[in-house]
Amino acid sequence: MRKNEEDHKGLGDLVELFTTFTGIKWIVKKFSKITGIDCGCDKRRDNWNKIKLDRWN
Repeated sequence: MRKNEEDHKGLGDLVELFTTFTGIKWIVKKFSKITGIDCGCDKRRDNWNKIKLDRWN
């Protein structure tokens, strides 16, 4: 996760926070490591960050 609050502005960051705190991200990363298949999480987060939210303003 990024440390600068200015970077947390889009839907992708909100979903990343949710999945991190619920443990979903850990499970997906473990599965990706075992299978060797990239989950595409970073690319998805970047695409979803184009959807801006006023949550942190």
